Order: sequence, then structure tokens, then C-alpha cells
Amino acid sequence: MRRALAASAAALLSLAALTACGGSATDRAEDAMNDALSGSASVQLDEDGGVKVEGSDGTIEFGTGGLPASWPSEVPPPAGFEVIMAGSTAGDTNWTGSFTAPGDQMAAVEAYAKDLMNKGFAVDGNIPLGANGMYGLVGNGYRVDFLAIYMGDSTQVTMRIEPLP
Repeated sequence: MRRALAASAAALLSLAALTACGGSATDRAEDAMNDALSGSASVQLDEDGGVKVEGSDGTIEFGTGGLPASWPSEVPPPAGFEVIMAGSTAGDTNWTGSFTAPGDQMAAVEAYAKDLMNKGFAVDGNIPLGANGMYGLVGNGYRVDFLAIYMGDSTQVTMRIEPLP
């Protein structure tokens, strides 16, 4: 299933340019991808270039600004950041997300980590809090790892969430 999601996501990135041509091109691209997947996954393209692929193992979204419905409410996305990509795997029990915000938002990322800690998360001893933009937290039934990088004109955060054993 992961292979189907990865293959369809890669193909969709090349087809997403068709969405700029209007609804009928979007519909044709979406139909072609769904036909190629033969029911192993479902593809939805929006007219703004967003791509959503759903399969039995999970969901991935690019450019939709959305999170999977199964995203844990205990780990909200960082405030002020836009969702670039978000997805779930392993039957909606593991999640990844990429987020962006304009400018240097490293202080906001630090505040986000502290906010999670105020809500019951503790520092994962394997990752020093904030060292090189890395954060590892455990609590509320989840392990949350994220990396924040200031890219000169924006700050990027990549996050991974998994349930604790």
C-alpha cells in the first residue's frame, strides 16, 4: 500500500500542473489516476493544485492545507504555520507533516514545544530539546519528533508522530 501511495503521489505531482488548465483537465487527470490505481487508492485533485491520496493504509495530502482526519488532536500543528504536506500511514496510526511560516519563526517553534510540554508532554532524553532545531517529546500516548529550520525567508517544520507502545 505504501508503494501505491508513493507512486500515485509522485505521478500526481507531475499531473498537478494540469489543474491550472481548469476543471475538465483536473477531472481527467483525477480519473486517469484513479483508473491506474484500480481501487487500491483514491485520488482527489482540487483546482488550486492540491492533491489528496487515500488508501487502506493511510492518507497523504499535498497543497490542500489540510491534515488527515485521524491527526491526533493532542498534537495540533504549530500556530501560525501553513500545512505544506500531511499524511498518515500504518492504518492511520503514524503521521507526518510539513509546515511553513514566513520569516524567522524559531522562537515560535520553541514556544510550541513548551506549549506541548505544558499540555503533558515531556522531553525525550534521546533528543536534546531544541539542539540544532530538533525536538523530541513523549506524552499523551504519543512520541512527537520535529525538526525546525530557518531557511532565510521562511521557517520549515517537519514533524513525525507515532503512538507510544
